[in-house]
Amino acid sequence: MALIEKKPAQPNQSIIDGLMLLQAVAASKTPVGCTQLAREYGLDVTRVNRILGTLAYAGMAQRTQSRKYLAGPGIHVLAAMSLKGSQLLGSAMPHLQELSESSGMVVTLGVLWRTQVAVLYHQSPGEPAGAGIGRGKLYGAHVAGIGRMMLSRYTDAEVRNLYADCDPLEDGPAFDIKELLAALKTVRDQGHAVGEPLRSVAVPIGSPAVAAVALGSRKAIAARRVPALVGKLNAAAEAITEAMAAGAAATR
Repeated sequence: MALIEKKPAQPNQSIIDGLMLLQAVAASKTPVGCTQLAREYGLDVTRVNRILGTLAYAGMAQRTQSRKYLAGPGIHVLAAMSLKGSQLLGSAMPHLQELSESSGMVVTLGVLWRTQVAVLYHQSPGEPAGAGIGRGKLYGAHVAGIGRMMLSRYTDAEVRNLYADCDPLEDGPAFDIKELLAALKTVRDQGHAVGEPLRSVAVPIGSPAVAAVALGSRKAIAARRVPALVGKLNAAAEAITEAMAAGAAATR
């Protein structure tokens, strides 16, 4: 079964645009206006206004007195329900904390959404348990260790189609599809991924992979350290996968 759904014969563009704008609103640290979003995404401002007004009516967005938008309560409800339903974060947290303490490195848990990596957990050494929650940030999947790990589960054709439909989120080196496909081949051969430059090492969680976990550093990681880090990551990923399976069985 393909990991990426084939494009429908008649995709609903309103839903696509609505999700795109909802993501933009949710990711912004400050309220954003229709004109700004229309310019950034190349949409008609009237269409943006209508979509955001509908999202506000549904509780997914919230309109300020200055007629700008920020995330509404519905976003938080969906986030809480999805995390509880997947059991990913709850199952992972004890093992992420242990991984942080044993490695002395930054631990990151992330998922892939189209051409972006969404960070669910990001903890630096010495921080208390749970401090890494709620530090959501988007990275370009083509340069992030987690992104490359998740993209490697797709075929080259699927990756090409994905990037043909979605602009890559630039983060670091410029995007080049040929370089990305070459990097993904290496990931498939090795079973782990490294970021660009080598400041993070990532492995998948689950089969098929639902997320990836990475160890990172502000400085480049010496190549000789990678096998040991991969061992730590694989042990943590296996423990998280087992915890998720046990949690799912308990709720049946």
